[in-house]
Amino acid sequence: MIDIIDLSISIVNTNNRKLLCGCLKSIYESEIDSFNYEVILVDNASDDGSVDMVEELFPKVIILKNIKREGFSSNHNKALKISKGKFILVLNEDTILHKKALQNTIDFMVTNEQVGIMGAKSYFPNGKLQYTCGRFPEYIGEIFRLTVGIIFPVKLKYNEWKFMSDFNYENNKEVDWVCGVYFIIRRDLFNTIGYLDDKIFIYYEDTEYCLRTKNNTSYKIYYNSEVKITHYQGMSNYPNSYWSLAQNVKSGAYYFGKYLGIQYEKYFFYSCLIFYKFSIPIFHFINIITLKKSPQIKRRVFMLQDVIKHLSSN
Repeated sequence: MIDIIDLSISIVNTNNRKLLCGCLKSIYESEIDSFNYEVILVDNASDDGSVDMVEELFPKVIILKNIKREGFSSNHNKALKISKGKFILVLNEDTILHKKALQNTIDFMVTNEQVGIMGAKSYFPNGKLQYTCGRFPEYIGEIFRLTVGIIFPVKLKYNEWKFMSDFNYENNKEVDWVCGVYFIIRRDLFNTIGYLDDKIFIYYEDTEYCLRTKNNTSYKIYYNSEVKITHYQGMSNYPNSYWSLAQNVKSGAYYFGKYLGIQYEKYFFYSCLIFYKFSIPIFHFINIITLKKSPQIKRRVFMLQDVIKHLSSN
């Protein structure tokens, strides 16, 4: 028989020894009054001594070791399968928890039984607020966000709408989705709708889980301003920004295909791919008419070529 505890914390690490150390330290130094917890680390085939560091400095951590690299969802699912908590916290390794984050989390979830998923108030290292909740993405809006919004210096009103830039982050509020950087799930919800979708390598997995919750249960999704973390966004060890953009496109296409139909997946994917291909001659034309070779444009062209390569090998 499994001994149920209050909280299971799932962390995935890929060659991020220094930040992982800071994250674990912040967990074990948290101000906790009245609950017990376990920490489960899935090491994603790191070769930087991360596992040795954890075994030496944090011997209570349960470690699962990957032989080869896997995606965000499939890695966290490994931890979820052995977790014992009444609540399950999916946590990025590039975060630092503020002192009362865990206690405030448990207090809120215990008090608000209608909440199935909760997210945190996140700060960048410079103290600036990070947008960590929003409205469910729209199909055409996401295509524009991943094409025009990224390749050209265009400010999209869609981004402000999706990420709720006018939202008062000082308030607790029900939202459509919360960011997977700090993503706590009630065990009863998890038992109802299951694991994260491991067909998503990275990106959209948090949104998909929230949408699945909305579609299949009466549980609410909440942003909690009293749970605070610092997030070193961009410091996780993904290959490069080009790879990240390609993964965004693949995951976005899958997400919409899952909920709208396979034809929407194909249209999403090929709309982005064709846009990237046609953008390269546009940048070359800009160089010609301006009679100069802009280093910025050169970098954009290299980025597009790399993204096209990743997507074409899909």
